[in-house]
Amino acid sequence: MFNFKNTKAYQAILADPIFKINKAVKVFSFAIFAISLAGYIFYAFAQEPGSWILPIIALFFSVMVISLTIDSFYHSFVTKNKERKPLVDLIANRSDKDNLADYLDFETAKIFFNALPAVGESSLSSTNLLYSIINSKTKKVLFIFSRLMLSMDFIKERIKGERSNNIIPCDDIILEAINSAIKRDGKHVSEGDIISALSVLEPNFKKMLVELNIKRADIENVSWWTESLAKKIEFINRFWEYDNLIRTGSVGGDWASGWTGTLDNYSIQWTTIVGARGYEEVVG
Repeated sequence: MFNFKNTKAYQAILADPIFKINKAVKVFSFAIFAISLAGYIFYAFAQEPGSWILPIIALFFSVMVISLTIDSFYHSFVTKNKERKPLVDLIANRSDKDNLADYLDFETAKIFFNALPAVGESSLSSTNLLYSIINSKTKKVLFIFSRLMLSMDFIKERIKGERSNNIIPCDDIILEAINSAIKRDGKHVSEGDIISALSVLEPNFKKMLVELNIKRADIENVSWWTESLAKKIEFINRFWEYDNLIRTGSVGGDWASGWTGTLDNYSIQWTTIVGARGYEEVVG
């Protein structure tokens, strides 16, 4: 079953313009707050009265905090998928009540939203979907196409006159994409999984890949790579977690073993570097 309207992602897409306005408010309030604070500090050094700036600082600091809270709520709750049963279980024990649209992550749901002829439709043109992926220009899409050395403009030119052909049920596309997501142990279907599915289901794209000697496995490996990088960046951004704090190290190590300033200038401490970076994941 594919019911796009009955998904959390659809509600998030409808609310997306509001949160984009909030993002602009956040940037604007931060800029005014920073300028006002700098002005107050300038007046303080000049020993001139600048108390009239304090209400402005307080106002825009409050607006900035509210905007940051809304932005955090948006990324933590609005765009996050509901917890569903694992993809392996979905394939093994799929029922008619399972809404496959729920397994799309937020960016992939936006791609489907732009490709569907109407929100209530359950089929679409595979070429339109490919066109929507290219136009989305998300970080993951740009990464995948650049690493595969595929020109987006070239593909758009090739499929320009074919956008209404090859109508495919959305269920078939997502099920094919889930097979790729399972290989990378994913919980949801991402942009790379859809590109991988279209390498089989979209005739024009499939023909281009054959000409360029690019296999589905190549797309899956690059998709795995970009998902792995995304997880790593997300983890690093949570700097307050214990594992991240451990990686930053401390002065205690130097106190315990002695400080070797001269040696540090002419050598590389690989133990520290690897410990901070973590072990690299092998993809493919």
